[in-house]
Amino acid sequence: ISSLADYHSVLYVIQSISLRDAKRLFKSRSEYDDVIIKFMEKSFLLDVLKDKMQGCSLCKLSESRNHIVFGEGNPQADMLFLGEAPGMDEDSSGRPFVGRAGQLLDKLLLEAGIKRENIYITNIVRCRPPSNRIPEEDEISACSPYLSEHIKIINPRVIVLLGATALKS
Repeated sequence: ISSLADYHSVLYVIQSISLRDAKRLFKSRSEYDDVIIKFMEKSFLLDVLKDKMQGCSLCKLSESRNHIVFGEGNPQADMLFLGEAPGMDEDSSGRPFVGRAGQLLDKLLLEAGIKRENIYITNIVRCRPPSNRIPEEDEISACSPYLSEHIKIINPRVIVLLGATALKS
């Protein structure tokens, strides 16, 4: 598989397997999922997820965003850091934790002896709430399937929740 189009073709074939056939081939749905994830590289799956999110308009945050702030870091990371939402700097750049909160996180990681390139960072919601307000329940719910898929792809050992919103979600 050398391109996103090739991946989509393979994914279509995989998804075309009937439930009856899948039950014969795999002992469980989780075994099926494990085989698929091992078959495709995590970084490629992340690219596909990011591509799928680009046109998202599931909540009102999409109306005012400059960029979807997807996430970044090591796809093989054992630790996933999960924040609340992008701020102004993140919305401008399309990258998570590049503003003041990101500078503080970088400092704390350094003090803990953790390199940023060894972790993965994303947010509960991927679009900036107006005036940096706390994301609303419907906005969190709209992003939830994307977040679940993101976490499943990274499959970290530890998820570090950054802030009250991440903890409550």
